[in-house]
Amino acid sequence: MASEKAAKILWKLEAPFTPEQVAAMPEAQAWAWIRPRERKLSEMKARMKLPQICFTGFKNSQKEKLRQLATQIGFDVKDGMTKNLAILVIGENAGPSKISKATAQGCTILTEGGFIDYFRSKKNE
Repeated sequence: MASEKAAKILWKLEAPFTPEQVAAMPEAQAWAWIRPRERKLSEMKARMKLPQICFTGFKNSQKEKLRQLATQIGFDVKDGMTKNLAILVIGENAGPSKISKATAQGCTILTEGGFIDYFRSKKNE
């Protein structure tokens, strides 16, 4: 029978096994399936630790430049609101509902200029 730890990892990696198969799976078999995929798991964990940022209300070309800057200083750039979003950067065409959600969630809201200042301060650390 697979340990609780192995079973949790199988679910995180979206293993193609039913709950019954996992419950009946020998520990060695579970780890034999997990080990080749451990890199994916470590990448998932590392990605979950990165602060999340979203850019809204920008033209595509400007948004792409900002996304690249955010990636350079270690942000996980999202296309929309998430429950773990840390910063929302708003452009001229930002929608009020996204701003409202970010405010309710306690996100930091920055303008493009505020983000550029933040980027410069992080690059100089």
